[in-house]
Amino acid sequence: MNRLLLLLALAAPLAPAGTLPVPAWLDHRFHPETVRVREVEGINERIRDGKLNLTLKTFLELVLRNSTDINLSRLDVYTVADQIRSSKAVFDPSVTLGFTALRSVSPQFSQIAGASTLSSLTQNSSAGFSQLLPTGETAGVTFNASRSSTNSAFNLFNPSISGTLGFTFLQPLLQNRNGIQFKAPQQIARTQLGITSRQSEAHIADLVATAAGQYWDAIRARDNIKVLEQTLTLARKSYDRDKQALDLGALANLDTGDELVIAEWDRATRSMWDGLQIIKSVLDAGAAIKVLDRSYIDLATPMGRGFMAMMSAMAEDERLRIIKRTGEGRQIARAQGVKMGRKPKLTPHQIKEARQRIAKGEKTRDLAASY
Repeated sequence: MNRLLLLLALAAPLAPAGTLPVPAWLDHRFHPETVRVREVEGINERIRDGKLNLTLKTFLELVLRNSTDINLSRLDVYTVADQIRSSKAVFDPSVTLGFTALRSVSPQFSQIAGASTLSSLTQNSSAGFSQLLPTGETAGVTFNASRSSTNSAFNLFNPSISGTLGFTFLQPLLQNRNGIQFKAPQQIARTQLGITSRQSEAHIADLVATAAGQYWDAIRARDNIKVLEQTLTLARKSYDRDKQALDLGALANLDTGDELVIAEWDRATRSMWDGLQIIKSVLDAGAAIKVLDRSYIDLATPMGRGFMAMMSAMAEDERLRIIKRTGEGRQIARAQGVKMGRKPKLTPHQIKEARQRIAKGEKTRDLAASY
């Protein structure tokens, strides 16, 4: 029986899973838990149309399932709970088994030895059981057996077997201890479990509160981004409207303290008179004007306005020269047979055909779709 148990114990770590009915405690002995890195759980199920949809409840559920800090706090509780189990080890029963065998063979020189070559075999077996009781007493049972055999002719009992059975009961005589020396580790472990549980609960509550705060911070940041996007859209529309008004020769409504910023003065004005009108309108409204490509000119002073008027006159003269040169160039090109503008999309035959279809009363929309 002992050999069978030994073989099972040795074969357990080598046998494939499911081949032998190995007890759970024995399998855990040779295959303990291992730490594994796993993927974040519950994220893919909440992704719809490429967006992560989370409510506060689902977000906190993900935090409780995947937070490393929370899992470590749980592990602390499990570790202390295991200490309670380990503190009970002092009350675990113990079993001792022993077996010895001794064989001796020796030649004899005397006839009273019972054999010319005396052979003897002595086998001793022992078994013991002891356990500490919760009340502080220790109970034990021992059994010893001996078997002797020999080839001597003078032995009347061959083999001879003897055995002893003993019971022990140990009661400490010291008073007012009540087994506290054995129960103290359990009480300490239970107290530590209560302390660790409360600390873990408080720590997890803090982590959940922090996660909830992060969730609302993300919501506020998202809403702020939407507000900023709307503000940017409105600012672009206002800029485009003001730019269009400036291109048309009109200015946006300016109040006292406002500032009109112009990137390029030559593009904002078409003539010296336009430039002076813009400066006068802005200053009369109590606003300031700033020209980025002429930042060194202070238009709030008469000298600065005069200098800008001179620059505007030079720009107007240059513009008129450009118009004159480009006009002369176009006339020369037309005289040489160059056609200006885009190339026609329709061939002369298609143009003729389109005119005929229009004359027959066909709608221009259908006509445009056919080409």
